[in-house]
Amino acid sequence: MGFSLIFKTDKHNRGILTISFLYRTLFVFMFLVFVATFFMDIFSGHKPVLTSILVLFCIVGLLYRECWVFDSIEKTVSYSIGIVPFVKKTTIPFSNIDSICIVSIKHTKDNIQQMQSQIVTNNGNQLPELETVKPRSASPFTERTKKIAQILEKQIEYITL
Repeated sequence: MGFSLIFKTDKHNRGILTISFLYRTLFVFMFLVFVATFFMDIFSGHKPVLTSILVLFCIVGLLYRECWVFDSIEKTVSYSIGIVPFVKKTTIPFSNIDSICIVSIKHTKDNIQQMQSQIVTNNGNQLPELETVKPRSASPFTERTKKIAQILEKQIEYITL
């Protein structure tokens, strides 16, 4: 979706790729500011149309979930994506995973526009992308992808488009 993701390991030694706490905090702060502005608009006699839209935007941001869990004990990958209460959760075993890919998408011959990491299944299907980043974030992105590949015990394929 475009949120900054972080990779962490929980107490059960599972790798988790999820939305950064900083983004959640930012949406809470914006929500509180816009709700206060909403009530100020109402009390001052204005119609809070724009403020209402911004409050709804913040609510959607707070309810959005994107989480990948790489369980090396159960040998499964679970991903949950969506807006609460419409979150779709899918779990697949490691044995159905063929590889993990880093795709570099070029805008011009030498200029990389963005990079994506994706999991490819044995039948050639791609799961929803793990994350997409701009080239300036390539180093931490590559490290996260390497950690995921290590948990999955798969090689990374590098593709340039």
